[in-house]
Amino acid sequence: MPYPGCNILQENRVPEGLAQDSRQGLRRAFFQNYGPFIAGEFGHVPFGDSRLRCPCGARGCWDVQVDGRAMARHLGDGEPANARTYARGVLGRAGTERAARRAVDACAAALGIGAAGLVNALDPDVVTLGGLAVGLHQTSPRSFREAY
Repeated sequence: MPYPGCNILQENRVPEGLAQDSRQGLRRAFFQNYGPFIAGEFGHVPFGDSRLRCPCGARGCWDVQVDGRAMARHLGDGEPANARTYARGVLGRAGTERAARRAVDACAAALGIGAAGLVNALDPDVVTLGGLAVGLHQTSPRSFREAY
């Protein structure tokens, strides 16, 4: 791990004392001990492709690099009606379908790149992944780790 002292945890519940971005996208990606002046809209940090427009109206949001919309692009599908449901389906097929696995690997790498950027900027003691990020990390730990 390139950031000694910063552990990556996976949680499906909010541990006490962690701040939460629960509005959309990279829901429940938590960073501990980062100070009082950070909003936590990490899914809207421009770690993504500037050619892609986010539903928020901005370009390059990290969220559209790691969610079901990203997986659909990697698979050559149109934008899914429900990105979260679509992503869960792709994660479920990643163990048996090569194309699904490649899509998950790409999204896990994008998650790792963004997490590394936030760790560099915020210097947290712990990063706790939640929601879809847990599935990406569990399904493709190598892609995440190599990008992180």
